[in-house]
Amino acid sequence: MNITAGNIYPKHYLSLERIVSALMAGQTQAAEVLIKDIVNELGTSVNTSEVTQTLFFLEALRRNLGERTADIGNLYLLPDQGQQIKMFNFMADKFPLVRYAQNIVNSSYRDVIGQQSAATVLDIGIGTGQQMVRLIDMLAQSGELPETLTIIGIEPSGESLASAESTMQTLMGKYPCSLRFIPIQGTLESFTDDDWDTLRARIAERPGTLIVNASFALHHIYPPDVRAGLFERLRGLNPAVFAMIEPYADFLDGELATRFQNAWLHYGLTFRAIDQIEAPQDDKNLLKKVFFSREIQDVLSLEPVRIEQFETGEMWAKRLIKADFKPEMPADADVSGPAFPLVTVTRNKGYIAFNVDGSPIVSILIAWPC
Repeated sequence: MNITAGNIYPKHYLSLERIVSALMAGQTQAAEVLIKDIVNELGTSVNTSEVTQTLFFLEALRRNLGERTADIGNLYLLPDQGQQIKMFNFMADKFPLVRYAQNIVNSSYRDVIGQQSAATVLDIGIGTGQQMVRLIDMLAQSGELPETLTIIGIEPSGESLASAESTMQTLMGKYPCSLRFIPIQGTLESFTDDDWDTLRARIAERPGTLIVNASFALHHIYPPDVRAGLFERLRGLNPAVFAMIEPYADFLDGELATRFQNAWLHYGLTFRAIDQIEAPQDDKNLLKKVFFSREIQDVLSLEPVRIEQFETGEMWAKRLIKADFKPEMPADADVSGPAFPLVTVTRNKGYIAFNVDGSPIVSILIAWPC
């Protein structure tokens, strides 16, 4: 039986649930009293996994009262740049679920590209381009790197996009391949009709198979109602395959109580996996803060506009099907997961999942045009 939210640190879950109920009822004074009770209870407690998770959620809920979260006292200070870099390297080395998920997707791209002479990859949310680097290396190592490869990278961060472009330029001299990188700064939902026309023209002028990739990017599309139309637009580009990787959770619900329950489960399971890393607890707690504490604040906000709008694998699969895609992992695909404690990989209807204690935390969807 899958674990439920209430099974994760049940005492503090129930305490925070009462704060959520007070906030939903507009009982701000009652919420303030409950918050102070938890703060006093925790006092100078050692930052165990339970205390750390409770504080992240307490901080997020307290923000709905307009309180200064620094008053809680137990939370780590936001890391400086040196700590940030340290945690990114730590994440990549010690908790490589993202890399494993991207390798599964890249393997499917390699099978599609095969021995073709030309291919184009449209990477939505390319970041600094690390997944594309691994894809190109994989193709080169298997002898399947096409003569002409175009990477079109869409990314809202100008700094990340510049880094991706620099990385692609470095690769241009590494392999005997005509590699072209086309950077597009912006977000998919901000595209105008003219932007879509320009994108189609850029794809049309490059020969070969089109692949569409989106790694931990689509849950940022706001409002969620526009996702259906964007999927239809992507289907209109006629890609050979469209793959996406997303956190597994339902944060679309307008009710704070439901989002709190789903978030406590999702982050609780993710933190449980992180706790299996062989490293000092302070490093593991800092990793959680660098990557996830701000997400929790957003998910539990009472503001109508929230950035972290996660969906489950089932929800994404339905969107793909409505857009005339067929989400299906080939039967012979290698979906071996990370050799990591607590984490298992399962095939589900329409998606692959990375699971902790039997419950999914990451969805991988590989879809084909119908």
